[in-house]
Amino acid sequence: MALPENEWLHKAQALAIGQTSRTYHNEENRANLVIGNDIDRWWAYCHRCHEGGQVLKTHVLIGAEVQVQERFMPWPEDAKPATSDELYRSVYRTLLGKGIDLGSMLPGVPMYISRRQGRLILASAQGWLGRAIGAVQPKWCAYSNPGQRPAVFAHHPHDRVAKRCVVTEDYFSALKIRWALNDPETTAIAALGTRVHNRLAAALLEADEVLFAFDGDRAGADGWPAAARRLRGLGKSVRICDVPQGLDPKDMQAHQLQEMLQ
Repeated sequence: MALPENEWLHKAQALAIGQTSRTYHNEENRANLVIGNDIDRWWAYCHRCHEGGQVLKTHVLIGAEVQVQERFMPWPEDAKPATSDELYRSVYRTLLGKGIDLGSMLPGVPMYISRRQGRLILASAQGWLGRAIGAVQPKWCAYSNPGQRPAVFAHHPHDRVAKRCVVTEDYFSALKIRWALNDPETTAIAALGTRVHNRLAAALLEADEVLFAFDGDRAGADGWPAAARRLRGLGKSVRICDVPQGLDPKDMQAHQLQEMLQ
């Protein structure tokens, strides 16, 4: 019998390509569930239940080698608007399975696709960001042009830093929180990791209250204490949101995000 996808798929999708991990399955007291992210599929197997599952990817070429790219990239010459492109439709379906509806959650965010780099390119108020949609690493990159600094944090192009800010790790989580709250007095900002960069710290000086909503994994748990200390040292009121173990904010439903951020 196959494992239900809602019990493991979001965890496998959070891994880097080629990475495997052990995690908890349901109410088991040991990390019996092995999950993996291969080039052509996500998979899982529980050593206690003796059940597994896999989901084939539709947006990568089977047999392609993982391409390691730079974290800061030049603008791709083949970039074109993400509209009716066949690859875009595949990306749309894939992100919808991760809880991201590009149509409702990203209005006002210009998007491009680069087949050569294997990335969906999204605008932010701080610059362009590229999200891997093929066999490439790292998962996110920023684009730098001559005379322009690459983004080291990001929020929606139409937003300003409000008095209340919610800081996430990745840009999709920030955009989903923005959609779920629909509150012009709250700005959702992606730190693009768990480190508060100097430029992000300077921007957050405009806020009265900062809420950290890092991912519910080891990296998020290890990262928020230092981030919170830095902001408190600057005189900011800081709160930590309880993101469920194994989830990112983008994995959560709108009502869950609203309750968590009250």
